[in-house]
Amino acid sequence: MISVIVPVYNVEKYLEQCVDSILQQTITDLEVILVDDGSTDKSALICDEYQVRDTRIKVLHKQNGGLMSAWKAGVQMSKGDYIGFVDSDDWIDSDMYMTLYQTAVKSSADIVLCGWIREGKNKREKEPMYIESGKYDRDSLEKNIFPKMLSFGKMLERYISPNRVTKLFKRELLEKNFKYFDEKVSIGEDLITSFSCILDAKSIYMLAEYFPYHYRLNESSIMEKADFQFYRKSLLMIQQFRRIVKEKNRTGFDVQLNNDLLSLAYWGTERLVKSDATKKEKIKYIQSMLNDHDFRVALQNQTLSKHNKKCAVYIVLSQLKFASGLYMFIKKIVLKKREVFGY
Repeated sequence: MISVIVPVYNVEKYLEQCVDSILQQTITDLEVILVDDGSTDKSALICDEYQVRDTRIKVLHKQNGGLMSAWKAGVQMSKGDYIGFVDSDDWIDSDMYMTLYQTAVKSSADIVLCGWIREGKNKREKEPMYIESGKYDRDSLEKNIFPKMLSFGKMLERYISPNRVTKLFKRELLEKNFKYFDEKVSIGEDLITSFSCILDAKSIYMLAEYFPYHYRLNESSIMEKADFQFYRKSLLMIQQFRRIVKEKNRTGFDVQLNNDLLSLAYWGTERLVKSDATKKEKIKYIQSMLNDHDFRVALQNQTLSKHNKKCAVYIVLSQLKFASGLYMFIKKIVLKKREVFGY
């Protein structure tokens, strides 16, 4: 049986489309666990109504504890041999879990991965896939995947998407790594969940040309609430992953983690630029980040020729500690995205 975990928090506008897409799956041996993480809108009521209508649905109401807390509660409640995740404002194609499950059984893979599509108001776009389709056994993982899993020399791009929602996990892998799913980690939860499991997998199977997951770019992201702790939260995730690779006796991740920190710092800055903070507050945040020791270490030995123009400009402005220039540069990128995607 497959268990699909759906963390739910104040998504009354999109929840029905999400749940309906899961209930329409062609695979029948399925349970759906809706984890209401302390919603204050009608989401909790919608969950309960679905539970009455369909015996495949189980609902858990809990106090708000964040995404990691909701996933863990859902996994503990689940009974499936394989576990998948869907975010409550997204939706999936009807054959997604049948395809992933059949691939897992046929290939004996511990994790099956697929692609996803960004669904914007004005445009939809497939997430770039860099890993080829097929099975990767332990030897192939060691030689070809782990050395570039987080970063393959480029910023803002990952060789394997860390999104847990585009993966079907063998239950034992998630349970084995439960101790690493720290609820204090609120940035990069997907990376901690997915990559800790991949490090332990005997094999994975990649469906690089299959894009059944639809990731909604919410209209609310046009103006986000400022998060002045995003960079510090990113550091916490990096520290947690360093702990994971150390305890699993894995080496060779230092450069990858430095690149990933720079990527997280960029994404956090982009979110802040889109936020309701004042220009002065935004530049102050950027300056503090540029002065941070871990950030300066990550900037060392960056070869500009390896990066595209956007990343190269970001690196140069960061090396110069030119906070106002970096703010203006990222603001232009944000405005361009808003024009193209409508968010």
